Amino acid sequence: IGMQPSQLLMPLSFSVQLGGTATLIGDSTNLLVVSLATKNIPGMRMHLFEIGVIGVPLIICGMLYMITLSGYLLPTFEMHSKQSDNSDAREYNLVLEVTENSRLINKSIKKSRLYFPGHQLVKINRHGAVLDRGRSLCGGDQLFFRGVIDSIIFLMQNDGLVLVDGQGNKTKYLNKLSVKERLFEAVIASRSPLVGKTVSDIPLNSRNGSAVVAAIHRYGTRLDTAISDIELETGDCLLVIADDPDFVSKNIDSSAFSLVCQLPGFVPIQRQKAKIAAPVVVGMIIANAVGVNLVIAGLVAAAAMLITKCLTPQDALDSLDLTVIIMLAAALGISEAMIHSGAGTMVAKTLLKMSGNSQIGLITCTYIATNVFSMAITNSAAVTMMFPVALTAATSRHLDFRPFAYSLIMAAASALMSQISCSTNSMIHTNGCYKFKDYIIYGGPLEILLFCVTIGIISTLKWWWLWWIALTALAIVSTPFIFKL
Repeated sequence: IGMQPSQLLMPLSFSVQLGGTATLIGDSTNLLVVSLATKNIPGMRMHLFEIGVIGVPLIICGMLYMITLSGYLLPTFEMHSKQSDNSDAREYNLVLEVTENSRLINKSIKKSRLYFPGHQLVKINRHGAVLDRGRSLCGGDQLFFRGVIDSIIFLMQNDGLVLVDGQGNKTKYLNKLSVKERLFEAVIASRSPLVGKTVSDIPLNSRNGSAVVAAIHRYGTRLDTAISDIELETGDCLLVIADDPDFVSKNIDSSAFSLVCQLPGFVPIQRQKAKIAAPVVVGMIIANAVGVNLVIAGLVAAAAMLITKCLTPQDALDSLDLTVIIMLAAALGISEAMIHSGAGTMVAKTLLKMSGNSQIGLITCTYIATNVFSMAITNSAAVTMMFPVALTAATSRHLDFRPFAYSLIMAAASALMSQISCSTNSMIHTNGCYKFKDYIIYGGPLEILLFCVTIGIISTLKWWWLWWIALTALAIVSTPFIFKL
């Protein structure tokens, strides 16, 4: 799309941080604050969307800021790293056919939204004749594509397209694969008995169940014939779809292939399960809204996903982040130590003096301290340190702790001027070629804006809806002007 990674990665990271302020489960820091509050304050309970009262306005402000000023404040670097050099990327050739009831019928390729970075359309074949790319598509048209693996997977999972595989079959809907099916790569060996044979002659079906050749890669060559008619050569790489869990072990020692491996990270999209998954999620939200504990509601929802096979046991295990679990457990202990050792009381007294004993002053000081600590250490560690301080300050003045909880969550999410404040900032630092000053230049003004909005909403919490109306109206009115910039 003609843009450098440095122009996209920092807005992406900031969007992730701000997006997590909409719900309690949006970020692990939110769960940390809720866990600490529930443990230390009897009767303290927060609803799933409660923090969205402040989080949604912050998201709106962040979007307006990033859309308007990203082009002026973000650096532009020419990327010359190996990661950005796709000249040696393996490109596959595959054939997809437009189905008779496809949404692509009567649309040109340009209007069909099939363009995606990383692939190109080689030709369109209609009943054996090559079709001009500007013509509208019809059912039965065959589209010959060439692209890198990620782009190929994107194409394969589009509605209205069916794979024309290596056996000439046209019944493989890639957006309706079973959860057992996976992608494999198989490289033709130098003395393979398959050399000189066509792809349709490969006996994958008879040996491995439903295994089919989806695409083929040949170094430095653009193939524009049907996959089933391609004569194999040494070094050809086949992209295979198979539901056999032992596919690799059965073929790794074969004289036909020099290399067989599974592609990691590919999980078939189970669109038919959406009718089950959506009600489960809605039920979890409703249960929490009527008073069911969020942990219990979440566990029941997860169990329902497993029972209905919307989620596999392996996927459930893979989704568990031990780092977050250990961090939450350790944070509870550290917070308890600060409360019982008196360290929290000492810092709280300092905050009381600085704030002039006013509630808004205390909340403001809590926000600033949490935000500063988040930029020096991680936001989770900052919240762990500041929670007992905020709790002591609130209880000593007999104040409701809820606004302080909001302040802790929003301050941690708004720590944007440091690459170590959260994991996403750390992830983009190298790939975006950012310097420390880039976070300050781009994130500094946004931090000030978010601070003002957060304190403003907390100060007038009874009239939070006025902030929603005002900021939504501002977004609607300013949108035409923003896109003219």
